[in-house]
Amino acid sequence: MRLNTIRSLLWYWTTKDLEGSINLNGYIPLTTEEYQGNEALSALTEVARTKIINRLQPKAE
Repeated sequence: MRLNTIRSLLWYWTTKDLEGSINLNGYIPLTTEEYQGNEALSALTEVARTKIINRLQPKAE
């Protein structure tokens, strides 16, 4: 039995722009594969940024 295995991760976050006029908050579910190799805050931030942009600007099908 492996007790230290991450199966999924919910990352709760909040942020605002430099002027303080735009606030965002929420959570982003990550799979094990998305989390592995992205444990550093800077890497998680980039994963979150990509997921948010993809949600707000979906690619045309």
